[in-house]
Amino acid sequence: MSMQVVWHGTQQESFDLVNAIARNCTCEFGLMGVRLATCAPHRMLTEDQRALDGLLFVRRMAERLNREEFTRAKTTFTSRRSRTSRTLSQIIVEDELAKTPEQDPEIKNEGFEGGRKL
Repeated sequence: MSMQVVWHGTQQESFDLVNAIARNCTCEFGLMGVRLATCAPHRMLTEDQRALDGLLFVRRMAERLNREEFTRAKTTFTSRRSRTSRTLSQIIVEDELAKTPEQDPEIKNEGFEGGRKL
């Protein structure tokens, strides 16, 4: 029982796949143009649903990763210096100052004025 292979991508993705397979085709043809042997890429098109789905997944994932890698991230810092150019102690102090009483139970304890250690 053979399973029917279905392309789940767009028409453009289909064109790109067919062109890539054509560039890598190693099918053997006889003198009259009859195919004598089918190459692995062409067999994949007709027999391997999992491979097609995997190629489509990786293609879309690669586009997304490339877009994320080369898109400038917007920072939420108002200072001109980035978080990476500050020392570890500066980052720790800023994080401690940003804590609320709900995040740090010690802030609610006695001996603290204005929510900070004396």
